[in-house]
Amino acid sequence: MTRFAYVGIVSTIADYAVYALLLYFQIPYYLAIIVGYSAGVIVNFFLTRKYVFTKCCRFNSAYKEFLAVFAVSVAAVALNIAIVSILHDYGANYYIGRVVAIVMVFFFNYFMRKRYIYTL
Repeated sequence: MTRFAYVGIVSTIADYAVYALLLYFQIPYYLAIIVGYSAGVIVNFFLTRKYVFTKCCRFNSAYKEFLAVFAVSVAAVALNIAIVSILHDYGANYYIGRVVAIVMVFFFNYFMRKRYIYTL
């Protein structure tokens, strides 16, 4: 899980940087989450394959593996949007709400990938 966390930090920086930049330009938070998260997923996919789950994929092609990661990511984006929306309703700004969502969704991502995409 430690290597997954390090890769997660790098991909989260890419994700959050895109997200914050889009919010700065007044793009709606849910679109900023989708675009930022997509950038993070691409970075995460390649780094995870290289450094975390190196030879343990349940699929026989990188394409199928990416589709599985994409499916988990769609659920993770929905969780991100829901968490940010709920926190915003309770007074948190979109930047802080997203940080909380990222931390919460990290565990969802790890366990879904470990259970359904990769073996250790």
